[in-house]
Amino acid sequence: MYLTGNDKPSYRTIINFKNEYGSLIEEVLVLTIGVAREAGMVKLNDLAIDSTTIKANSSSSSIIKENNLELARKIIKEGKETDIIEDEKYGDKRGDEVPQDLTLKKKIKKLIKKVTTEEECVDEESIVFTKKEVEKLDHVYEELEKIKETHENKDKEFSISLTDPEARWMKNKKGKIEQSLNIQNIVDVEEGIILKSEVVQDPTDHHQLPIQIEGLKEILENDLKETNILADNGYNTSKSAKYLHDNDLNGFMPNRAQTSAKKNKIKKFSKAQFQYNIEKNTYTCPNNRILPYKKTYDIDGKKRKVFYTKDCKNCQYKEECTPHSNYRIISHYSTNYQDLMSQKNG
Repeated sequence: MYLTGNDKPSYRTIINFKNEYGSLIEEVLVLTIGVAREAGMVKLNDLAIDSTTIKANSSSSSIIKENNLELARKIIKEGKETDIIEDEKYGDKRGDEVPQDLTLKKKIKKLIKKVTTEEECVDEESIVFTKKEVEKLDHVYEELEKIKETHENKDKEFSISLTDPEARWMKNKKGKIEQSLNIQNIVDVEEGIILKSEVVQDPTDHHQLPIQIEGLKEILENDLKETNILADNGYNTSKSAKYLHDNDLNGFMPNRAQTSAKKNKIKKFSKAQFQYNIEKNTYTCPNNRILPYKKTYDIDGKKRKVFYTKDCKNCQYKEECTPHSNYRIISHYSTNYQDLMSQKNG
């Protein structure tokens, strides 16, 4: 708006510009960071990585099921019951604005109904698709295949948005599952300069820290070994902790107990009040009793260490701590890398 003198471009103009000059936009961000570094505004002392989930340009009326998408593409490719026309006839529109005032999903429903039923009420005319719409269906199908490749349950019936096929089902801050995008940001803490911003399809932050930090190292041409990397509990996984350790990076990520402590949600005898000693491989309870290591279980490929002491039956706080058992059992799920991280975090 500043560059155009408050002359606001149309939606289509913005999309066309972003599609055509996306690489230049990235270059401008890198140049901006360079200017900020020369001005002393980027110190690289402390970097914070965080994410935000934004709702996609998608509604329930734009969601299509996998079988309907596949059937529609098959019918169109075979040229049955459809006409395909040049988009120029309808001008430069967004792609979800279509002839006959029908959305793309309504066209697909009408097409499937016409092919799969013998009702006389169904129009005999061919259903018109623009070439852009056909290309869009191909793109939506490609995104659907990506979802299926990464999903554990291959037999599940998948669905996808026609208006924003890059979006994925994610949980928002209110706990509602909706079509969304995950934006990862890395900021230099001192001046609040954004050093990296990327839209990803991962519904969680669990795998993002190594990806984002490696990308930033490439942009800055800096190994970041003198930098403190700050992230919240969502990034604290064994993979992230190992990455920081193996690359000799200073990472600070709280575990669940530390996060709960900050929010004042810890009860007197909750697990968070039991202190783990990484050197001795023991826990100490709030009454200063030692819980030694007993054994390790392997559950779904994940290791679970078990700690307990039979001294609990003589403890004055037994009824508060473990009223329904003879002794308190503490299960430890963290890896050695996460334990080292927690110890460093204090």
